[in-house]
Amino acid sequence: MIPFNDPRLTAIGLLSEVHAGLTAKTTPALVAAGMSEIDFETLLRLARSPHRRLRMSDLAAQTNLSTSGVTRVVDRLNVTTWYAARRVPPTAAPRTRC
Repeated sequence: MIPFNDPRLTAIGLLSEVHAGLTAKTTPALVAAGMSEIDFETLLRLARSPHRRLRMSDLAAQTNLSTSGVTRVVDRLNVTTWYAARRVPPTAAPRTRC
C-alpha cells in the first residue's frame, strides 16, 4: 500500500485538481460554442496530427472511444461545420479516415 505522504500520490492528486479546475473553466466556453468536451478533444487530436488527419481507429484509441463512437463524433462535427468534410482516399476502406 502506498503511504499517504508518497510524492506520487501527491502528484496524482494535484493532476486531478488541475483537470477538475480546467474542466470547470473550459466547459462553459465549449457549451457556448455548441461543443462537448469530446468534440473539443477530437478536434484537438486532429489539429495536432500530421496533415490534420488520423485513421478512425487511431483517433478512437487517442480519445478512448470505440471506432463507432468516434465516427459519430466526427459525423456530428461535420454536420455542425466544426470540421471540414471527411477526406477518404479512394484506396482506403470505407469510413477509415477522417
